Amino acid sequence: MIMEDLQRENRELREEVNRLRKGLEEKESKNKDLQEEVNKQKEEINELKEENQKLRQTIFGLKTSKKRGPPFGHKGTSRKRPDRVDTTIVLELEFEECP
Repeated sequence: MIMEDLQRENRELREEVNRLRKGLEEKESKNKDLQEEVNKQKEEINELKEENQKLRQTIFGLKTSKKRGPPFGHKGTSRKRPDRVDTTIVLELEFEECP
């Protein structure tokens, strides 16, 4: 009696494992197909970006290869602070209500 129950339970568990494996294989296959589709779409997007870039250059005659502004990490410059200040004016704002 106990042996038969264990064998039946073992058989049921094996069937469940096989069913789960089959489902996993299907999902992995679908995942692989979707990943390939995403990669194809990324390649198509890159091709369209390149084509768009070329069309912009021909239409507007702009060169977009060089970015404007200082190079990345460039130390900025600004006006030097004076050593001595002639006068200092302190202004106080008066509000009837807080905005």
